[in-house]
Amino acid sequence: MKKSALLFSGVLILFFLIACSENTTTQESEKSDEKPAQEEGTSDEKEDKKEEAEEEKPTQPYKAMEPTEDASPLKETLSEEELEKMPTEEARGGDRTRMVPVGETLVKGADDQTDGPLKNHRLVAYYGHPNSANMGILGEMEPDELMEKLKEQTQAYSDADPSRPAVPMIELISTVAQRDPGTEGTYVHPTPPEKIDEYAKLAEENDALLMLDVQLGTDSVINQVKSLEKWLKMPHVHLAIDTEFHVKEGETPGIDLGQVDGAEVQEAVDYLTEMVEKNDLPDKIVLVHQFMDEALTNKDAIQPTENVEVALNYDGWGDSATKMSLYRKFVRNEAVQYGGFKIFYNKDEPVLSPEEVLKLDPNPAIINYQ
Repeated sequence: MKKSALLFSGVLILFFLIACSENTTTQESEKSDEKPAQEEGTSDEKEDKKEEAEEEKPTQPYKAMEPTEDASPLKETLSEEELEKMPTEEARGGDRTRMVPVGETLVKGADDQTDGPLKNHRLVAYYGHPNSANMGILGEMEPDELMEKLKEQTQAYSDADPSRPAVPMIELISTVAQRDPGTEGTYVHPTPPEKIDEYAKLAEENDALLMLDVQLGTDSVINQVKSLEKWLKMPHVHLAIDTEFHVKEGETPGIDLGQVDGAEVQEAVDYLTEMVEKNDLPDKIVLVHQFMDEALTNKDAIQPTENVEVALNYDGWGDSATKMSLYRKFVRNEAVQYGGFKIFYNKDEPVLSPEEVLKLDPNPAIINYQ
């Protein structure tokens, strides 16, 4: 009897253990079945967040000039030699092999992580100050006439290279270097705020961009940038730095050649990067003018960011062949990201056509007219 009881107890314990084991296996199986569903949900959430981020990203506030119907792709308008070689004038007796293909605006080895205007477009700018005909085309005509002529010039570039439609831009000198130290002792005179407001509105109404150009005197790059913060926070406003007017204490702009260190440019790039992120702005451009070696040093310090594009602009005037060779020296061979090229309507010999400009290696992403 005692043995029977012990045997019965053993059987019960065995059944109990088997039942527990099956229950645990079932629970683990159910958890295993649930896991893919949970992971699938997480993947969907990530995709939703990604789409939301793309939808929320601010759009660029401009409209490119659409190429005319009969505009031919740039590659179809050039000879085989032109497709393979840079212009003879640009090479200046050196190797004519291109660093980048025809139509490419990024310098060799550069990339663009932004959604900025230069990524898929070209900018055509009119440069100057509205109160002075001697400082550029902005002072030669009234605003409405200026925009009409600017759009015509921009259209010519859209037709010359339909793959990269051009956008009109006003490059307004917002701080004018002068030989008088002025009340602040910085040898600069600020453009009246109401005048900047006028051209900011003009650009906005015409689906164009505005670039504020600073001539520094003895002031620092970052101080000038901060003084323009009100306008730089506007979605369609960008920055240009005129390096030749940045002089040391005891020197005078226009008499002494100025100089900007690349580290000062980078300070402005970083400042605008933070401004874009904090204010949810479209990505910005920093354009840096140079016509001599001494005017811009330490170029290696200049690094584009994921919110700011950088273009080096050759802006000398005179013989066009010399200008093309100096573009090669300052922009192509001392590369940062994009290139810019200035044309002087009244001083260049000859004035290059859009088709001639677009043979340069790399293609200028910004062409400004003075």
